[in-house]
Amino acid sequence: MRLILLLIAVLSVWKLTDATPDPLEHAMGLNYRVFFSQKPLPPGLSKEYYYPMRLRNGSFFVCVLPDVLLEKRSSATLFEANSEVPAQLIQHIHERFKKLCINLLEGWWTYRLCWNEAILQVHLPTVILSDGVLLTTEPQGPQTQFLLGTSPSKDVLTFRYGLDTFGNRYISTNYPNGDVCDLTNAPRETEIRLYCARENEEEKMTLREVEVCRYVVSLTSRHACIQELQQEVTQRTIRCHEIV
Repeated sequence: MRLILLLIAVLSVWKLTDATPDPLEHAMGLNYRVFFSQKPLPPGLSKEYYYPMRLRNGSFFVCVLPDVLLEKRSSATLFEANSEVPAQLIQHIHERFKKLCINLLEGWWTYRLCWNEAILQVHLPTVILSDGVLLTTEPQGPQTQFLLGTSPSKDVLTFRYGLDTFGNRYISTNYPNGDVCDLTNAPRETEIRLYCARENEEEKMTLREVEVCRYVVSLTSRHACIQELQQEVTQRTIRCHEIV
């Protein structure tokens, strides 16, 4: 389903020009390439594999989606998703990420993850300077800082292998015991996922709220490139056939 939604978002603004880079390929971590063809649709496929779309120039295409679920199951079998990460490997991860603090700015909020400490959601007030002289600061309003989770001690902190919906490997742990959520009356909690940054892939952090006051932070970093997370990149093809 996420693949279909991504096709809607990306291909709806597609332009058929040779000079235009493939935005879907970029959005899917260089795992997918889209080809437009005038050949007829292949027969015998279930309707679930077809997705219709119209380009800006008015051309109408039907795209054949790859069987991502089948590939994901095969990869999960080899990777042993949901199994625990060995203690010696956890220690190796701690050594790589120690003293790491990373900020993510999203609109009004800044999210700050400090390894083995906590993750905060904070609003940093605007400061206006002129020639190095402070003119004004943004007035403080309601609460502008929330604790989204704290790291357990190293003695009890556990990690598990995981596989996301696109077949990308990660290891994860939980930072529980954040501030109490006013909507659920339960402490906020954040799952931390570590992804290996592929060659030429930007190191980054993303955050999404998967349930009320429950979050997932995805950290893509070369520090996470342990052997278990490295995988061969297989470029898949999405073929779109023109309907005339």
